[in-house]
Order: sequence, then C-alpha cells, then structure tokens
Amino acid sequence: MQALHIAFADRSNALLTVQTFMSDVAANNMQIEKLEAASNKVFGGSKTQNRKISELKEAVKVTGEARDLAQKEYECIKVSFVVSDEKSKPSKNFPDAQHSVHGPRSQ
Repeated sequence: MQALHIAFADRSNALLTVQTFMSDVAANNMQIEKLEAASNKVFGGSKTQNRKISELKEAVKVTGEARDLAQKEYECIKVSFVVSDEKSKPSKNFPDAQHSVHGPRSQ
C-alpha cells in the first residue's frame, strides 16, 4: 500500500512540475508582449527594454525545454502507474484477498 502512496505522490509532483513550467512560460510570454508593446511606442525602443526582452525570450526557451522534459517524465510516470495499477488488480482466475474459495469473507 505504501508503494501506491509513493506512486501517487510521484505522479502528483510530476504534474505540479509540468503545471509550474507551463505557468512560468505563460507569465514570461505575457511580460514579453507588454515590453514589446511599450518598446514599439518609442522609436527604436530602449536598450534596457530590448535586453530584458531578449533575456525573457531566452528564459522562455529554457523553461519550455524543461517543461517538455517534465511532460515526458510525467507521461512516463503516468504510463508506469497505469501498468502497475493493472498488475495490482486481482486476476479473475484467482480469488483475491477478500474472497476465499467458499465465497466472500464476513466482515
């Protein structure tokens, strides 16, 4: 049973990581859009705004790559979780722990 809790925790942590990266990418993209809009109002823009935009674009690229890797890891955990869950289900050919050969156990 402890293995099941660990598997759920791993899956939850992986999903949280993916969601965090997705949120970071979205926030950085919104910041880039705001800075580009402000930069377009001024002819040539400012060097600091242009530098900040390029830094944010690099951060979006790196965070996007990390998000993709986290998504792959989450999918791997999700698939292995489903496979291990299928293995843990009782077989129809054999009685499970709650039933004996003579019928259900009294609770």
